[in-house]
Amino acid sequence: MAKNNSVGKIIGIIVLLIVCVYGLAFLLQGLLYGNASETVPEEIIIKTTTTTLLPVGDGSSLAECMTARGAKMYGSESCGYCKKQKSEFGSDFQYINYINCGVDRAACSAAGIRGYPTWEINGQLSPGYKSLGQLAELSGCTV
Repeated sequence: MAKNNSVGKIIGIIVLLIVCVYGLAFLLQGLLYGNASETVPEEIIIKTTTTTLLPVGDGSSLAECMTARGAKMYGSESCGYCKKQKSEFGSDFQYINYINCGVDRAACSAAGIRGYPTWEINGQLSPGYKSLGQLAELSGCTV
């Protein structure tokens, strides 16, 4: 009987330790990560805006304006999102300053490109697929 009692105490102590460890982890998580607006510096918080999605093939003036303003798209022929991005412009993609990173790796490396597609607009890199509305907003061009 005494043996069963000591086993029960050991199990109780183990359960108590587990509860304490999880409680401490929860407390530390709250202290370390609390409310993002209180702990993350303002310059790191990404602000979002709403954009108007435009139909495919509606990008002629946008493509010409972006090129005139020095915008560049870095991509690769094997990239599915790059193909989707190109299709947004349709035949007007010919006006976009496109750098194929599969061919010109040095230019992409020098520009700091880490994924495709990546747009360079107004001297800023903007990775990922963008709608025509998003590109218009980023470049200051109209569609």
